[in-house]
Amino acid sequence: MEQDLVETEKRRKREINIDPSLQWSQWQLLDSILPTGGFAHSFGLEAAIQARLVSGPDDLQTFVIHLLENTGSLLLPFVYSATMNPTLDNWQKLDRILDATLSNEVGRKASVSQGSSLMRVAASVFTELLSLKSMRDVCIGPGVVSFHHAPVFGIICGLLGMDSGTSQRAYIFMTMRDVISAATRLNLVGPLGAAVLQHRVASVAESMVKKWMDRSVEDACQTAPLLDTIQGCHTYLFSRLWEVPKKEGGGGETKDPPKALLHSTMSIPILETCRKRKRRPKLFGLHSFAEPGCPINPTGPFRDNIRIFLKQCAEPEDYCVKGMPLWCTLLVRDKSCVVPLYTIEEGVNHSLNPFCDHCRCTGWGNHLVSKRKYHVVIPNDRDWNKPLEDNVLNIHSHLLHGLIHCNGFGHLLCINGIEGGSKYLYGREIMDLWDRICEILKARKISVEDASKKHGMDLRLLHGVAYGHTWFGRWGYKFCRGSYGVSEENYDRAIEILSSQKLDKIIQDFSDREQSRQIKCMVQHYRDLSESQLVTIRDLFKFMLTIKSRSTLQKKLVAATAAPSASVQKNSIRISFHKKDNSKEKYLRCKRFTSVIAHMDSRWPAKRLEFAAEVIVDALKQHKSEVGHGGMTRQDLRDAARMHIGDTGLLDYVLKSMNNVIVGCHIVRRGINSARVLEYTIDDVDNPVKDLKLLEATEEIHQKPLPDLLPAPTPVPGTDVYNDVVYLYNNTLLNYPESELLELATQAVLDSKHFVKDRPFRDEDDQLLRFFCQVMPGLFDAENMATETSPAGELVMVPLHATVFDLKQAAEKALRDTYCIMDKFVVTEVDNLGEMEDRDVLFGALESGAEILVRGSGIDFDSNLKHEGGADNWIVRCECGARDDDGERMIACDICEVWQHTRCCSIEDSEAVPPLFVCPGCCTSFGPPMTNSPLEFQCSDDLLLDSATMYGMDYEYDNCIGLLQ
Repeated sequence: MEQDLVETEKRRKREINIDPSLQWSQWQLLDSILPTGGFAHSFGLEAAIQARLVSGPDDLQTFVIHLLENTGSLLLPFVYSATMNPTLDNWQKLDRILDATLSNEVGRKASVSQGSSLMRVAASVFTELLSLKSMRDVCIGPGVVSFHHAPVFGIICGLLGMDSGTSQRAYIFMTMRDVISAATRLNLVGPLGAAVLQHRVASVAESMVKKWMDRSVEDACQTAPLLDTIQGCHTYLFSRLWEVPKKEGGGGETKDPPKALLHSTMSIPILETCRKRKRRPKLFGLHSFAEPGCPINPTGPFRDNIRIFLKQCAEPEDYCVKGMPLWCTLLVRDKSCVVPLYTIEEGVNHSLNPFCDHCRCTGWGNHLVSKRKYHVVIPNDRDWNKPLEDNVLNIHSHLLHGLIHCNGFGHLLCINGIEGGSKYLYGREIMDLWDRICEILKARKISVEDASKKHGMDLRLLHGVAYGHTWFGRWGYKFCRGSYGVSEENYDRAIEILSSQKLDKIIQDFSDREQSRQIKCMVQHYRDLSESQLVTIRDLFKFMLTIKSRSTLQKKLVAATAAPSASVQKNSIRISFHKKDNSKEKYLRCKRFTSVIAHMDSRWPAKRLEFAAEVIVDALKQHKSEVGHGGMTRQDLRDAARMHIGDTGLLDYVLKSMNNVIVGCHIVRRGINSARVLEYTIDDVDNPVKDLKLLEATEEIHQKPLPDLLPAPTPVPGTDVYNDVVYLYNNTLLNYPESELLELATQAVLDSKHFVKDRPFRDEDDQLLRFFCQVMPGLFDAENMATETSPAGELVMVPLHATVFDLKQAAEKALRDTYCIMDKFVVTEVDNLGEMEDRDVLFGALESGAEILVRGSGIDFDSNLKHEGGADNWIVRCECGARDDDGERMIACDICEVWQHTRCCSIEDSEAVPPLFVCPGCCTSFGPPMTNSPLEFQCSDDLLLDSATMYGMDYEYDNCIGLLQ
C-alpha cells in the first residue's frame, strides 16, 4: 500500500513538471478573493473573546498556535489521504470518518458549510477538472456525503497535481489566514498587526506541518480539547458576528454564498426596517465607496453634485429632524457590520442657526450666506439602530460630522475612531471616507479645527514635530490661520525650531537635571533599534511613532533586569503609607463632582451640570430601591434622566465625567459588569461628616506634589513606546529647561488650530466650458456694495457652442441657487468680454477655467442673511495682533467695546469673566500707565515670533541658534 502511494506521488510530480499551467490554478485555490467559505466561523475566537480567554494580541498569538496544533493533529491526516488518492470512493470514506470524528456541533456545521462552498466554487472555476464536477454531481443529494472541508480540500489539491506536502502546508496556511482575519473583524488586532502576526507565526506553522504531516486517518486526534469546548459555546452567545451555519436537510450543500452572506448581513438590526420598504436598500463597500466612478462620477459644482449623490447613492428616510429632510447610505465593512451614513439638508431660511460660527473662526465670515447646508453624519455605534434625534447636529460623539455649504466650502466638525468610542471603525478609515466624499462631490475648501489628543498629547504639536504637519496633514490639510495672531510664517518657523533640536544638544541641556539619565537612556535605546542615524528630535519622534510596543515577554524581561531593591523599597513605602490610614483607601480615587467640573471647559454653567448630576443620582437611587442590587446601563440611566432633562448633549457630557465622583452623600461609580456592558452604580457615604472631611484631605493630597519619599516611577525605555513618547513630549517640547525661544515656538504651534484642505480646480476633458463667476455691483447698487466683500466665485458650466447670453443665464441661475441675498439677482453685464454681444459665441474668446466678473441688480442688501459671520459689526483689536475672531475666548471693553483675548488680558481660562472690564488703552485715559504691567510681556509681539524681530537680530534667537545647527 505504501509503495503504491509513493508511486502515485512520483507520477503526480512528473505531471506537474509537464504541465506548469496547473500552478496558476493552485495559486488561485489559495487566493483569499476566492469565495471558499472562510467567513463561515471564527474557529471559536469570538467565544474565546467573550469568555475573556483572549483579550489582546499576545493571547491571540497563543490561540492561533494551539489552533494550528489542533488542526494539524485532527485534519491534516484527512487532507493527506484525500490528496494522495483523489477518487470518489476514497472521498466518501474520508467524509464519513470525519463526520463521526468531529464531536463539536458548531465546528461540524462550519466544516460542512466551508466544504460545500469550496466544492461548488472549485467545480465552477476549475472546469478543466472534469472528474471534480462529475464527483460533485454524483454526491449532491441527501445522505450521500456531508462535504466536510478537509477531504474536499485534499481532493481538489490532488486533482490539481499538488504534492502532499504542499497541500498540507496550504491547509494550515488557510486556517492561519482565516483565524487572523476573524481577529481583525473582531477588532482584536489591526490589519498591519495581523500581517505582522501571520509572519511571526509562520515558523511555528511549519513546525506543526512537519510534526503532523503524512499521517493516516487512524492517527487523527484532538490535542486541544479546550478549543473544542469553546467552539461549542459559540451557539450560546447572546451577541455575535458569526452566525452558526445551517446545514441543509440531509447534509447536502448549502445555498450560494452571496445569498447566504446577504441573509447574514440583512440580519443586522439597522437593515430590519429596510426590509419593510418597497425598494431593496442599496449597499456599498465602506472602503470603496466614493472612489472615482464608484458609484458616481459627477463633474459639476458641489451644489449640483450633492443632488446627484442623494438621488443615486442614498435613500430618503421616512422622518425628518426638526423639519429637515435626511437620506441614508448603507456602507458594508468587511461583511461584519453595516455603517449608516446620513446626509441632512438644512435650509438656512428656516434654520434656527442660519449663520456659521465655523466660517467666522476660519476667516470666511465675509462669505455670503448659502441657502443650504449639508450635514454628513455617522452616528456613534450605539445609535446605529435608532432614528436620529432632534439634537443630532449638537452631539459631539458622532463618529463623523461634516458640514458643507452649497457653495462648496465646508467644515469637518468631529471625527471619532476606536479611541473615540467606536467599536468597529478606525479614525483613519473614517477620515479616508470623508476625504473621498469631499473629492467626488467637488467640495472646494474644507476646514478643520484640530484639537485632537492622544495619551494627553496634542497631536498637532507631536505630529508637527515628527512629520512637519498635523495628523490631518496626511489628507492635505494645511495651515489656514492661527489664534492669538500667529501667522503661517510664524507657524512654519516654530515647527522648524522645534523639530531641528539636536538630540546630543538636548542630552547636554538636561545634564544637570533629574531627567538627564532617563532621556539619555531613551535616546540611546532607540538609536540602537534604528537602522538609520537619529540626529534630531524629529528623527527620534518619527521613528518611535512607526514602531509598535514591545511584546509582553519583552516587558517582563526588561522589568526583571530593573533594580529589584528600588522596586521593593517603593512597594514597601507605599504599603506602609496606606497602613497609616486605611480609612482613606475607600476615597483615594474619589472626587467631589463640584471639584471635577471646576476644571472642565464646559459650555454649560456649573449649576446646570450639578443639577444634571443630581437627577442622575436620583435615578440611580430609585433603581436601587426598586431592584435592590446591580446598576443601570448607560442607556437606561440616560433614558431615566431624560424624563427630567431634555438636553441629551448635557446628559452625555455629565455621564462621561461620572466615575468615582461624590454627589451629595452618594458615590457614583462606573464599570463593566459580568455581561461586559458599561453600567453605573451608587453607594452611600458611611459617615457623611467625617468621610467628607477625609475626602477634602485626600483631594489636597492629590493636588499637592508627591513628597520625595514617593517619587514618580520613571518609564523603562522600550517597555512601552507611547510612554516613552509622552515622557519626551512633556520634557523636550513642553518643559524644556531655560529656553524661552522653544517655549514661544511650542505655544505658537499649540495656538495654530485651524487647517484647510484646498481642492484646486481641474478642468474636465469633456465638451463643456467652465468659468468662475464673481459678482460686481450694478451701477445703482454701488453705494451699498462699496463696503462689502465680494463672494467667492461660483463655478458655471456651459457647452462649447454657448453664447454670451447663455453664460449670463447660467451665472444668474447658479448665483440664485446658491446665495440668499441673490434670490432675485439679474445679470446685466459680463466685464471680461469687451464689446461682445449676447448672440456671440464664447468659444475662443475665453479660456475654460477663467474668472469672469458679472454685474447685475436685484441683490437684497436689506436682508439679515448676508454674511456667514452674522450681522454683528464687532471690532477685534488685541495686543497679540489678532484683528478678527479666531474662536478663542474674548472679552469686550465696557468703554470702547473693542474685543480682546482673555489670555492676553491675564485672565486665565479657569477664571470667570469680570462683570466690568476696561482695556489698558482706556485705562491710560483715566490715569498714568502702570509700570511693570503683566501685559508688557504676555501681550507683546514677542509671543508671535514676528519675522522682523524673532527671526532676525533678536538676541534670544541668536542665543539659541545652536539648536538649529
